[in-house]
Amino acid sequence: METWPEPGTVVTFGMCDFRAGNPQFVGIGVISGPPERHPHGDWWRLPVVPLDEDAPATPDWITLGDIIDELPPG
Repeated sequence: METWPEPGTVVTFGMCDFRAGNPQFVGIGVISGPPERHPHGDWWRLPVVPLDEDAPATPDWITLGDIIDELPPG
């Protein structure tokens, strides 16, 4: 497996959201746990949460390829 950001890392990410009518969007969130294998596919994913309660919603999971940039905790 490639190097994944640790929990607490702030990440910007880009991904597709066809359900919302947005084929591409960029988001920001915080990694909330270690990577885990997707239950129905052969890939890994990371749990992600919004920066705070006033921040826009984030998806529950992102993949390593979705990450644009990261700011480690500290």
